[in-house]
Amino acid sequence: MSLKKWSLDKVKFLMSHIEDFVDEDGSQAVRRVAQDFQASSDIANLSQLALSEPETREAPFRVLERLIPYYEFGFLSQKSISVENPTWWITHFFWRGNLFHLTLEDQLEVQKYIPSITPLEVRKGKAPLFLKGLNLDFIECPKESEIFVLRPTSHTAYFLATNLPAPWLETHLEETRKLVNKAFNF
Repeated sequence: MSLKKWSLDKVKFLMSHIEDFVDEDGSQAVRRVAQDFQASSDIANLSQLALSEPETREAPFRVLERLIPYYEFGFLSQKSISVENPTWWITHFFWRGNLFHLTLEDQLEVQKYIPSITPLEVRKGKAPLFLKGLNLDFIECPKESEIFVLRPTSHTAYFLATNLPAPWLETHLEETRKLVNKAFNF
């Protein structure tokens, strides 16, 4: 998969024209993947999420990349390394099977959405309200979709959205939590 940096304006335009938007820079492939996407509930059969060492800079991104088939959309949030202003930013996200790396100037501050939780905890909320709070309500999601926050390290958090029915949701989420924590050696 080729990963390019995307501005939020370009992502918003693409999503609002997903049915008919085609150009030469890969958007046709994005459209095709989004149209055919169906989130899998079979995460229990995934043996690992990380393919590299947990201490590498790429580990959080690799974990997000491996979660794509199992959630409608998701965000990777990382804490800045600034000692005087440690702020949380969304750096990457996926939607309906497509992965986007936000340009530095378009990364979103999500400080107020990062809960103080341990790697064993998961927080949940309504996905449409979360998107609206970030001014990302152009991202399609059913109104019954829920978003879950996992925080496997002190500097990495994942927001994962699904509209999986309740009978399967608890198991799906627990398997995700275990795999994410395993990726970071918990």
